[in-house]
Amino acid sequence: MRPALACLLALGLIPIGLTGCTPPNTPPGEPPIVAEEPVPDAQYCARPPEKEAFQVAALKSRLMVTALACDSSEKYNAFINANRAVLVPQEKTLSSYFARYYGRRAQTEHDEYITNLANAQSRRRIIDNYRFCRDGQQLYADAAAIKSPNDVTVLAATRTISQPYNVKVCPDTPAPTPTPVRRQSRPAARR
Repeated sequence: MRPALACLLALGLIPIGLTGCTPPNTPPGEPPIVAEEPVPDAQYCARPPEKEAFQVAALKSRLMVTALACDSSEKYNAFINANRAVLVPQEKTLSSYFARYYGRRAQTEHDEYITNLANAQSRRRIIDNYRFCRDGQQLYADAAAIKSPNDVTVLAATRTISQPYNVKVCPDTPAPTPTPVRRQSRPAARR
């Protein structure tokens, strides 16, 4: 095999079937569990709806990388088409997070996050392609069972999906206690 092709294959950039090589036999037992990479905390916290939008973005990214790596494009397209009504508002919520914190750099930061998110998914695939594709197919089965738009956010929140950084929910700030207004007594008018 040519060195360049072997390098691309090792990096997971070319599917094994396209090289003429046969994939290694799947181990008889479960492949070893690979621990999640530690990720840094995000620079800024998120409001609860924004945290939900980050989770939905991770779900979309996981399904997209599964579609590309595991020959599941038709399932990805079906998911996007069936859930567009919830995915579009979630994307707008995510955009508002970046706009609030980054101003003019919002789109650049948002794009960088989406790229890093896909890269985090791809690293998981490179580490353990068998499990990545198997788990991705189960995720597609769970997504196909969604009955209402709210189930997309529930599915995203209940799965552990690699992220480039950990986004924490902003702490609740208690509402200020109203200060009673003292009325000053007015002197009685003289007649």
